[in-house]
Amino acid sequence: VMNALLNSVDPADYDIICITEPYIYPKHRFTTASPKWVALYPGSTARPRSLILVNKNIKSDTYQQVHVDSRNITSLIFTFSPSNSLQIYSIYNPPESNSTLYELVTRLQDNPPTH
Repeated sequence: VMNALLNSVDPADYDIICITEPYIYPKHRFTTASPKWVALYPGSTARPRSLILVNKNIKSDTYQQVHVDSRNITSLIFTFSPSNSLQIYSIYNPPESNSTLYELVTRLQDNPPTH
């Protein structure tokens, strides 16, 4: 499924792709690579359950990954100016649980927007 997605999504149409339950190679912490996308993984060292792909055409100095110590949450922030930014979260919330949603709410409350 990941290969089909990476081969069918045109970077001319999308800048960001948020993925839950990405395919991760056994014994590794990485997914299928593509020269068109930069893969951002969660901050946790456990097997990731969320992923953000950033279009390689986006300048790397316009965004940075935000460390979240969770395998279920990946985040990045775009800074357009000192008073203009956008933070994006990709989350995996396990079935029959709201644990990741609670974790996200806590994170948002502890780190309110500054702009």
